[in-house]
Amino acid sequence: MKWNPDEFLEQLYSEPRQLSFQAASQAEWAEWRASLKAELLKALVLPTRDAAPLEPVTVEAVDCGEYTRELIQLTTMPNLQMPAFLLLPKNGKGPFPAVLTCPGYGYGSKDLGGLLPDGSIRTEEPGIYKDYPVALAKRGFAVIVPELMGLGYRRLKQDEDKPPKENSCFRLATNLLMAGRTLAGSCA
Repeated sequence: MKWNPDEFLEQLYSEPRQLSFQAASQAEWAEWRASLKAELLKALVLPTRDAAPLEPVTVEAVDCGEYTRELIQLTTMPNLQMPAFLLLPKNGKGPFPAVLTCPGYGYGSKDLGGLLPDGSIRTEEPGIYKDYPVALAKRGFAVIVPELMGLGYRRLKQDEDKPPKENSCFRLATNLLMAGRTLAGSCA
């Protein structure tokens, strides 16, 4: 019996890849890059960006001393909106260089934005992300911290009463696969 996938993976790794990089010129590189991008987009089942107008709405704005923290809402797909924190420096004149920061796990965008799960400002030790988006805003960067699907504000209803660090990612990912989508392609 071959229940262990190790040999299967070794065989898979040794097979030549359809899009292995073998370009010897700039033109070959450009052709390879275009082919790889098309295949990656197909594999991720990414939505087209023209699926819905963004329709940005500012939900709240909070003066945080050296920067302003805005909670904004964007329409990313029909029937789906995404909250995001926008951290804007108060010193200097825009336009500011921008940085997109995405939470991994933890409790989502609040964790990156220097907030506790209840929305209050973290005053003690920085979180697992060391509050780096706040540090960037204080250094003159405009920072956007989107709430990815499955985390924080965007957990499934059945997970809302669970501890803040619990997420809905596994359940969302499996349900999306059944519908021919991926979590990576639907995070917006």
